[in-house]
Order: sequence, then C-alpha cells, then structure tokens
Amino acid sequence: MFGTKRKKRTKHKEEKMMENCKIKKIKDLSLAALLMTSAMFTACSSSDDEILNEQPVNPTEPKVYTMAVKASKGDDIASTRALSLGTDADNKPIINAWWAEGETCDVWKIESGFVKLDGQLKAQATGEVGGTVTLSGKITGDIAESDMLLLLYPNSVIDYSGQDGTLETIAESYDYAEAIVRVKGIGETGELDIEDVFSHGGKVATFRNMQSIVRFRLMKSDGTTPLAVKSLTISAKESGGSDEKIIKTLDIATDTPTYDALTLNVPDGGTASELYAAIFTHNARSLDITLTATTADGDTYKYVRPSVDFESGEFYSITVKMDKVIDLSTMNNDYTAQDGDVLTGTMPKGLGVLIADPDAKVKLLNVSIDNSNGRGIFCDADVTIILAGTNTISGGYYCSGIEIADENTLTIKGSGSLMVTGSDEAAAIGSGVNATCGNITIEGGTITAIGGDDAAGIGSGAGSSASCGNISIGGSATVTAQGGEYAAGIGCGWNGGGGDISIGGSATVTATGGYLAAGIGSGQNSLVGSITIGNTVTSVTATRGDSGAKCIGAGWGSDSGTIKFGDVVMYDCLNWIETVSGTNYGGLTLTISGDTWTLTPAN
Repeated sequence: MFGTKRKKRTKHKEEKMMENCKIKKIKDLSLAALLMTSAMFTACSSSDDEILNEQPVNPTEPKVYTMAVKASKGDDIASTRALSLGTDADNKPIINAWWAEGETCDVWKIESGFVKLDGQLKAQATGEVGGTVTLSGKITGDIAESDMLLLLYPNSVIDYSGQDGTLETIAESYDYAEAIVRVKGIGETGELDIEDVFSHGGKVATFRNMQSIVRFRLMKSDGTTPLAVKSLTISAKESGGSDEKIIKTLDIATDTPTYDALTLNVPDGGTASELYAAIFTHNARSLDITLTATTADGDTYKYVRPSVDFESGEFYSITVKMDKVIDLSTMNNDYTAQDGDVLTGTMPKGLGVLIADPDAKVKLLNVSIDNSNGRGIFCDADVTIILAGTNTISGGYYCSGIEIADENTLTIKGSGSLMVTGSDEAAAIGSGVNATCGNITIEGGTITAIGGDDAAGIGSGAGSSASCGNISIGGSATVTAQGGEYAAGIGCGWNGGGGDISIGGSATVTATGGYLAAGIGSGQNSLVGSITIGNTVTSVTATRGDSGAKCIGAGWGSDSGTIKFGDVVMYDCLNWIETVSGTNYGGLTLTISGDTWTLTPAN
C-alpha cells in the first residue's frame, strides 16, 4: 500500500469462527458479499403437486420484538457521523468515531440471503470515543433463537456520490457501517437477548466500517509544493481491465450495485490540497488507481499507481505527487513541454514538441505525434522521457522522430511502449540528415525504432556531417531497431559517425542493418566508436544487411573501435579473433545463423 496504513483492529482466530457453520456463513455473507445474485434471495418451495393440495390458511400476524443492544465503534474504526482525526500508540493517524444520539440503523435477518425487518434501532445517547451506547427499538418480523441479524448504519441504501472531500461531509452522509449479532434468547413479551458474532458471545455489537476512508494530500511533481485543486476524480480498475471497481451506489433490498469513478468537488467553488474520500471497492485486491485533479485554472494533473489495496474499515493517509497532464489533441501550435508534464492524446499532424527545460522529466502517456514538417520531439537539454501506455512518434522533412541536441543526453525510462520513425535520411532516435546529436540512454520500456533511408534506427542520420554521441542500452529495456538502406540498426547512418555503443543490464536487443550495414555498429562508409556487450543481457541479436558488413562492428568500407563481448576483446586494430558458433566469449554464448549473430549469457 502506498499510504500510511492504520493499525488493524484485533481479530479472533479463524478456527473459533468455524465452531458454528452458521457463523462461517455469516462471515461469507458479511458486507463484502452483499452483492449476491438474486437467486440467493429466493426461498425454497415445495413441488407443484404439493402447492395444489395446500389448503388456504389465515396469515399469521407479524410478531413485534423489543430489541436493545449495546453498540460500539471498536478501536480505531471510523463508523459513524461523529468523526475526528487522532493518532494510535505508534503516532500514526487514525479516525476516532462515536455514536450520536438519534442515529439509526436498519435490521436484516440473515438466512440463505437477507430479509429486511420492519423498524429501526435508534441511539439513545451520544457516546464517547471507544465507549458504548444503547441502540433500541421495536422490530417486526419472524425471529427465532440462534437467528443472525445484520445491523446496517444508517440505513440499507448506500450512495457515495456527491462527496466534497471533507471529513465532516463523510461523517454526515457517507460513513456506512455494519454489525452482526445473534439472537441468544427471546423473552415472553418479545425482548431479544443479543450477542455479538465477531466477539464470540460479547454483549457489545461492534460496528465495522464498510468503506475505506482515505486522506489524499496532493503535491506537485516536485514533491514539496502543495497542489490546490477544485476537484479530484478517483478511479480503480483491475490491472489491464476496463471495468470500474469502485461501488458508487448499492441498494441492498434489490441487490443492485452500480460502479463508477468517484469525483470529489471542493465546496463553494473553492480549492484544497487535502481531501478525504470514502471508498468502497468490495474488498477487491490489487487495483490500479488513477487520480485526476483539476485546478481552478483548468489545468489537469494525474497520478497512476498499480496494485493498490483499499481494505474496508481502514484509514489511510496518502501523500501523492501529481503530474500535470497536457492533452496534445488541443494544440494549435508546437508545444514546449515543462518538467513534470504528462503528455497525452493525438497531436494534430504537422506539429511537434520541444523539451528545453534543463533536466526535465516528461512522461508520454498514450501519445501520438506525426510531424510532417520536422522533428516529432526535439530535446534541447538533458531530458528524461518516461514511457507509459502506448506511444507513436514520427518526424518529417529529413528530421528524426526524437532528436537530441548536440552535447545533451536523452534518457528513456518507464514501462510503456514507443514506436519511433525517422523520415528520409533521418534516424528514428538520434540525428537528422547532416546533423549532430547528443547521447542516447535507454533504461526501460519496449521501443521500436525504424530509421529513414540511409539512417540508423537509433544513432545518426545520413551525411558526412551527421553524427551521434554515445548510445547506452540497459536496465530491463526491450529494443528493436531497423536501419534504412546503408545504415546500421544501432549506430551510424550512411557516411555518418557515432560514439561508443554499450548494451548491458537485462536488456533484450534486436538490431537489423540495411544493405551493406551492420546490425550494431556502422553503416556504409561510416565510423562508430567502441562496442561493448555485457554478459548480463537477456539477449542481443544483430543481423547484417549484406555479407560485406559485420553483424556487430563495421559496415562495408567502414570501421569501428574496439569490440568486447563481456570482458573479452573480439576486435581491435582491424583484427578479429576467430568466431565459432556455440562458443563462450566473456560469459556470452555466440550463436551464428547465416547473417545473424545472437548473444546470450552462458550457462
């Protein structure tokens, strides 16, 4: 869990619950199973013949019972309208709760399903934190000894819509709770003797919260500046799924839940950087949480976190660093991105993105950029691009999909995917025609880079003035690079130049050169620096475009610096050591198949 989790209440051992099969059923039918199928509410009937033979009888008048039960909120459980912040013994934040006089709860009988009984129980006094009050009232229905009763506060219709982010409003309208009691005995005049199920015979009914109560402290991406918003939308979905898992409404009488994201609107048109939410996810586990905030200026901020658990009955205090979201589909001109931006959407064709903010971190979230007039993204500073979702970038008019200014470094991270395409004589990631570019570091993501004619997939474009800095691929990145004609998959374009190339970490790399070009190294009539393949990689596959080129190293009429597999020098000063398929070189096994070399860690 990404927040501070409150101290759990004390629970009794499971085996004690198993002593009575009815108790086990109640545990299964407790609030987390209120969403049962309608068949659960269907009573058993006799056969058709038996029904035809039955004689009409006078209906029995429903019985009226008097019920009085001591009720508590339990330790550290947010359950009723009176809520306040406190701290536990470890100085962690908790919610204090107590009963208020006049509060009511509905009563249901638990059989194969739930049967609503007429009447309500009412709190006879205002309690204190950790204290008890008496809930009493007259209940009409059919009740027998050993029956289980479900008590629902404040009633049987649950609705989480309309929250405003304040604890006071949650206490007043959204703090739903339940308790389960057993009828131990019935007096001669209908007085019910009640005991709590979960405390195994205790005389105090302990109400448990149906939802989590969460305090969100919103910060800008720098982690230090509070983010004041007018609304916050909370969405929870299973990983890879599209169905919302937050329960917005639930009518227990008809068993009709609805699911939807929750939107908290700050009251009176104001803003706040700290908001409270009551969230009921039916105890669903490992949900992907998305928070979307809107400021008074209309800016949108987003936070995404996978595999989050919100447990009913718990209080969480969470500090969230939110990123500013820029919808590229709304642009009329090229956009200049700032540190912390999250770019999303399809940019109008012919427009591109400039990142010139030094050390900026910019996230791509389902972005599509097709700039027929120039660079898709131009990095004019040391920049980190973080991949999320599915992204496509292409450049036009002899420009790269992603271009890096000379003497700067582009770092690519994240878990998303990226398809990048360069135009004629321009690399997909690197430099355009007769242009220089800085360093390229790839540490994550699934990346496919397709260079234009005469240009590398990752590296330099074409031309005697084209060059690229150092290229480093590592981490858990998966990279597929295709060079254009006469250009390497990773390295140099035709007649161009490049710096050192290193591949390590647990990277998976597949590189294919164009005609007369290496898979990894130089294109035709070009020069690349040293090439190092670490022995921890998952795999490196390099395919040359023609027998006049090396799979890893030099293209036709070209050269490269020193080439090392692990710690073994394979090539130095125009001399290759003998390469034999299946041989271990520096901890890497080389497999040769036609024009393809594959390197994998040796066993």
